[in-house]
Amino acid sequence: MVGAGETYLPAYSLSIGMGEIFAGVLATLPIVSGAFLQLITPRGLQRVQSHKHWVVASSVLQALTFIPLIYFSATRAPNFWTLFFILTLYWGSGFSSGPAWNYWMGRLVQVEEGNRFFSKRARVSQLGILIGLIGGGVALHNKVEIGPFSSVFTMLFVFAGACRLISSLILSSQYFDPQWNREPKLGFRASWKVFWANKSKRQFFFYLVPFQAAVFVSSPFVTPYMLAQVKMDYGTYMAAI
Repeated sequence: MVGAGETYLPAYSLSIGMGEIFAGVLATLPIVSGAFLQLITPRGLQRVQSHKHWVVASSVLQALTFIPLIYFSATRAPNFWTLFFILTLYWGSGFSSGPAWNYWMGRLVQVEEGNRFFSKRARVSQLGILIGLIGGGVALHNKVEIGPFSSVFTMLFVFAGACRLISSLILSSQYFDPQWNREPKLGFRASWKVFWANKSKRQFFFYLVPFQAAVFVSSPFVTPYMLAQVKMDYGTYMAAI
C-alpha cells in the first residue's frame, strides 16, 4: 500500500494539474488534519471496547479511501477540496490505528519474542515498500495498462487498496483477550506528566520538533521540484526516491 499507493499520491496530484503549490500542500496538510482526527482514538476505544476491532475498522476505512481515488483516476480529476478530504481520511484512519495497534501488539507479542518478531516484521515491511515503489515506478514510466485500467494510477490505487484490505483480513484473524481492556489506562494529562517527568524523553521532544519543522519546510515540494521543475520522467523519479 505504501510503496505503490501512498508514495505516488503527490505525483498523482501533479498529473491531474493541481500545480506545484497545491501538490505540496496536499502532501502535508492532510497529514496535519489526519493527526487531529486521531485525537478521537481514546474516546472511540472507550466505546468500541476492543483495540482489535478499532484497528481492523481503521485499516478497512483506510482501504476504502482508495475507492474514490480509483474512481477519479479512471474518470475525471477531483477538485482540490475533494482530494484534500479523501487524503485527510486516509491519514486520519492510518494514524488512529497506530496507538491501538501498539497497545494490542505489546500484549499479543511476548517480551522475549519482541526483538526477534519486530525486526523480522520491519524487514518484511521494508521489502514490501521497495517492491511496491519499484513496481509502481516501472508501471508509470512505461505507461503499463492492464485489462480495464485506462490509467496507471488507477491500477496502482486498486493494488494499494487491495493490499490494505488483505492486511485488514489478516489483522482480524489475530487473537485479542477482552481482559486486556480492563487494564488501567492513563488519561492525556496524566500520560503527559509521566512523559514530561523523564528528562531524556523531554530532551528528545525538543530535538524532534525543530528537526521535523525543518524537514517539512522543504519535503512537501521535493516531488513538484523533481517532476515539474527538473522534468524527471517517472523512472528517474522512482530511482531518486
